[in-house]
Amino acid sequence: MIANSWAGLAYERDEQRVDSAKLCVIPNGIDIERFKPGRADGIRKEFNIPQDATVVGMFAHFRGNKDHATLIDAARKVLSNHRHVYFLLVGGFDGTEPNTLHGQCRAAVNRYGMGDRVIFAGHRSDMAQLYRAIDIKVL
Repeated sequence: MIANSWAGLAYERDEQRVDSAKLCVIPNGIDIERFKPGRADGIRKEFNIPQDATVVGMFAHFRGNKDHATLIDAARKVLSNHRHVYFLLVGGFDGTEPNTLHGQCRAAVNRYGMGDRVIFAGHRSDMAQLYRAIDIKVL
């Protein structure tokens, strides 16, 4: 199993109980020819995001170590003062039931009244375009 950080390796070893001999670290890299700065107006249009809005993006599967809950709480605080911000969450879901991380995050978004500003995009393969559609990336 490949982890992209030493912290990720420790999580897989300690929390997921993966044998250390089966783990290695290869840090993330960016293909600068594929992921170039620019705009992806089509993605913003797809999600009904105004072109002049600020978009915060998180690209991560819904798993505990990615901590989507902290982003949801931060979104609540940001949106209390800045309503022209959108949050685009891209990544596979761990299920839709209320007891899953994805279900809990959706419930929190609804509870805080942020359903029009937090977008659950699910798994996507058009990552270069998605990166161009955001202004700020968080993880």
